[in-house]
Amino acid sequence: MAEYLANPGIIGLAQSPGDLVITEFMANPAAVLDSDGEYVEFYNNTGSAIDINGFTLRDDGTNSHTISN
Repeated sequence: MAEYLANPGIIGLAQSPGDLVITEFMANPAAVLDSDGEYVEFYNNTGSAIDINGFTLRDDGTNSHTISN
């Protein structure tokens, strides 16, 4: 469960749908032969920092990536 922390110096988690949005991604670009050309871009739709440490991105296969500091 996400917890919203209102203190300005504390990083919280996204609380509501739309707080953190994937705005752009590049998966397996044809011009790049390895995974170095892949990326994902997030947009924070809140006025506070959102902690994404520990978030995991997965595809419909066996590939995944956990975001760490």
